[in-house]
Amino acid sequence: MALMRWRASMRRWLAPWSSLYWLRMNAALKRHKMMFDGCDGRADSSTPSLTLEQRKAIISTEPVTIVVASAGSGKTAVVVAKVRYLLESGKAQPDEILLLAFNRAAAEEMRERCEALVGRPINAGTFHSVGVSILKAAGIPNTMPSLFSFTMPPQSASG
Repeated sequence: MALMRWRASMRRWLAPWSSLYWLRMNAALKRHKMMFDGCDGRADSSTPSLTLEQRKAIISTEPVTIVVASAGSGKTAVVVAKVRYLLESGKAQPDEILLLAFNRAAAEEMRERCEALVGRPINAGTFHSVGVSILKAAGIPNTMPSLFSFTMPPQSASG
């Protein structure tokens, strides 16, 4: 019972802030409409402009953005447009942005599309390549452990 009262009071307290958030979100969507139209970074202009949900993800003020969606749904377009939005709005500098992908081809595509759209180099790489570069910058030698030692059970002396 106390939990239900607490949740109700929190909802009442947060309601004005939520309304203010959506008012600011809608104002930002209108202000940046021209930038979002056709802003997917692809060479062909036959692709549709960004959807409303994609646009909301782009102007979100969260410090970290994770884009998860199915193949061909516009993840790279959202990331490219987010980079452009951050740079054009002055919310970030190119050296403050890091794009991560699971494979080299996706990282390279993001990097190329961002550079083509914003005209500046952007840091992009795979989780592994970024990890290795961090280790190198920290002066840790690039020695890779053997997967064999992690996957095989220890051999007994008698066997």
